[in-house]
Amino acid sequence: MGFSVELGDITKYRADAIVNAANTTLLGGGGVDGAIHRAAGPGLLEECRGLHGCPAGGAKITKGYRLPAAHVIHTPGPVWRGGNEGEDKLLASCYRNCLRVAEENGCRSVAFPSISTGAYRFPLSRAAGIAVREIAGFLASSKVVRDVTVVCLDAETKSAYEAALARRRDAAGAGPKREKSCGAVVAKPGNPPLFLVIRHNRGHWAFPKGHVEGAETEEETARREIREETGLAVELDTRFRRVVAYSPEPGVWKDVVYFLARPVTETVTLQASEIQDSRWCPFSEALKLVTFDNDRNVLAEAERYLEGNIS
Repeated sequence: MGFSVELGDITKYRADAIVNAANTTLLGGGGVDGAIHRAAGPGLLEECRGLHGCPAGGAKITKGYRLPAAHVIHTPGPVWRGGNEGEDKLLASCYRNCLRVAEENGCRSVAFPSISTGAYRFPLSRAAGIAVREIAGFLASSKVVRDVTVVCLDAETKSAYEAALARRRDAAGAGPKREKSCGAVVAKPGNPPLFLVIRHNRGHWAFPKGHVEGAETEEETARREIREETGLAVELDTRFRRVVAYSPEPGVWKDVVYFLARPVTETVTLQASEIQDSRWCPFSEALKLVTFDNDRNVLAEAERYLEGNIS
């Protein structure tokens, strides 16, 4: 079970459901709403016409059409009118009702935008606190929904949601529980070099990595996880070391350390219990395939590093 905050484009997320910050007509609009409708194609608008709108705070589900996500959950957020007209309760209802609809429709992974903080002018920090409270509370008892991501359009929004996660952790009276995983961007030398991308059983594409065990060093963990997940033995370039930090759930903060690695064996043998597919791709294809923006950023840095070290 995880709760994460990421910088990215929600229309490109491969989740069981993404949430659309809609208006009450459900017929498309500006911002995230318009972007989702454009990416999904005309079938989404046609299905939405049959829903006959939705009140603020409610939620209705459709298919995802051309989107990577299987479903879209539409929720009209409240317009900020100073805070004395029930805006907080309506925003909380948006998150609760979207998660309820996701649960009822068997959606294990859900991606939210920051609802109402754009054109509807809901104060960002206040909205983030409400979102984190409702999502974390729902995940604590959910039997279907396992992973929720808040996908932020800019760094300011991302920082606000990360701060809200930290406040919730502190309010719970627990210091931050730190976890660490290590892995690598595995690159096969060539012109161009090929990058190994693996597809986890939950559906997302990423790089091999896993938890540090016992007294392992970061390098030992990275080599072991690559071997377990892909069957490859590798040489690590530890001069390339990048750290991605995120909160998979309230009260937990995870650091993922990535090195650069070169395979010294040829055959990829996937760990069936965790991994369902793998591909060797040139940089541009790997960048499109990788699911999460944090991983894309690491891949881009690895590609630049390799370019700078070609003799």
